[in-house]
Amino acid sequence: GLGEEFSTSLSTYSMEVGADKKYIIVEAVTQERTTRVYMNKREGKKHRFRLFTGNQKIQINVVAPDGGSRRYTLNIYRPEK
Repeated sequence: GLGEEFSTSLSTYSMEVGADKKYIIVEAVTQERTTRVYMNKREGKKHRFRLFTGNQKIQINVVAPDGGSRRYTLNIYRPEK
């Protein structure tokens, strides 16, 4: 899981996965049902991402019903072997 517990005041998270991990599923849990979430510009609260070796970044944009928005970054590291 994440190295840190999720907090709305923290915008960047980092994690390392095993070399055998080829995919990751990222799911956003929002306070309001009508909040829109975009992960790497794709709309939806749950996405599957293919993992490559090395560093990878997932940008998560959250847009509240009132139009306010926040951006979060998930940095993922997958070693070669």
